[in-house]
Amino acid sequence: MSPDHRDERRHPRGEHLLDADLPADPIDLFANWLGAALHASRHGLLREPTAMALSTVSRAGDGTWYPRSRMVHLREYTAEGFGFLTSEESDKGAELNDNPHASLLFWWPVHARQVRAEGVVERLSRAESERYFASWPRTTRLGAWATRQSRPVRSIQSLHDDYERFADQFADRDVDCPPAWSGYLLRPSTVEFWQGQPRRLHDRVRYARAGGGWLIQRLNP
Repeated sequence: MSPDHRDERRHPRGEHLLDADLPADPIDLFANWLGAALHASRHGLLREPTAMALSTVSRAGDGTWYPRSRMVHLREYTAEGFGFLTSEESDKGAELNDNPHASLLFWWPVHARQVRAEGVVERLSRAESERYFASWPRTTRLGAWATRQSRPVRSIQSLHDDYERFADQFADRDVDCPPAWSGYLLRPSTVEFWQGQPRRLHDRVRYARAGGGWLIQRLNP
């Protein structure tokens, strides 16, 4: 029998998402919530406030589609959507090339909040990809050169050896963006905000694109 974890779950509570306070554009509400998460992070209350689960679908040999999720970091958000960076040769890069429909999920437990965005992902220009890449620390950029995302690796030592080789190669110059790495933008068709409340009476508000604006609906938790 599996252990009973009912007593370990905290009862979330946050300010209600009141209809009168909802902005017309979900990006404005997202900016507010992300700002609160970044503030909590600066005070040691939350780690990785820009982390988000990216879910794609992968086609198996029999033609069946299977969901796959992993954590990535938000590089930028604008009125157009949510940007991230990855290798086009990675599993997620190949999956997005086959089927660009994807979803993102942010989870900020300190505020009992989550945001889910669904839409179509498009590859950004080379200039935008290089700008995203340049925002990474130098050591992380070197790591991108030293690794082939999602491919088998001989050993931990070989990975470190490859890193040192590229560290020597770029010793006297800036670390360029590898050719296979690209920025991506998820243009949301829906954005859902979840605010935890006691007694499982959580707030759920969904924004869905409607013409040039957004339709706002309150959902059952």
